Amino acid sequence: MIDEKLGALDEKRRMVDIIIPTYENVGMMMACIKGILRYTGHNPDNPFFHIWVVNNGEAGQLEKAIGDSPYVTALQEDHNAGWEDAIRDALPYTSAPIVCVMNDDASPVPGNPGWLWTMVKSFWEKPEYGAFGPLSNYAMGFQNFIQFPGNKLATTSVLSGFCLFLRRDALLQAGGFAEGMEGGGDDVDLAIRMKNAGWKLGIRGDVFIYHVGCATGNRLHNDWQGKEKEWRMRRQLIKSYGLKAFCDTYQVFAEPVE
Repeated sequence: MIDEKLGALDEKRRMVDIIIPTYENVGMMMACIKGILRYTGHNPDNPFFHIWVVNNGEAGQLEKAIGDSPYVTALQEDHNAGWEDAIRDALPYTSAPIVCVMNDDASPVPGNPGWLWTMVKSFWEKPEYGAFGPLSNYAMGFQNFIQFPGNKLATTSVLSGFCLFLRRDALLQAGGFAEGMEGGGDDVDLAIRMKNAGWKLGIRGDVFIYHVGCATGNRLHNDWQGKEKEWRMRRQLIKSYGLKAFCDTYQVFAEPVE
């Protein structure tokens, strides 16, 4: 399959760069990396994917744990840059047509070794989609496996950032990840801008990613899941895009496609 902007779909070249920001969370970060490597078909001669770990914490321990894996590169920040800034800092190092941003408390599970190929090939099968996300045990809206209404694919109004696959050209067209977004609202913000740019968002019902959920946020912030933080985020989104765009996105919907 060939896409005019993405090029040919070829499992023998790098098709996806996985960016994972982390902060003083070595145990979960290594479980995430090991889960990707263990439960993803991979061959050193065919580097279909590469993992970029952005370390917002102290240098040394994480790099030692990663070692010299050919699949993983550690990038060191000089301060805690946060989730969005860490992703923005890592993007210039990447080159694959598909970008996956992932939380360090998320991981693939046994029984679905083709999960990464399924996510990536979706962009060639459905070129009108700018982003896809998997199902999970801990995700907002219809990405929660209990809520998913379809079989293999559904169009949705918003995708959670815990494991988010993006066309690089669609991400750039939408303006990338916003600066200064209230914590937890970055994925909603990006969803609004991607839809405004004409892209659809899709949920893959045949891929499941385990997600602990808010591991770093709850550890660092007493109010990470508090109502006041939620209202600050909502007010910021409404101020930026208007009430209609906010409601059309935040009142999550999903329409089965397959």
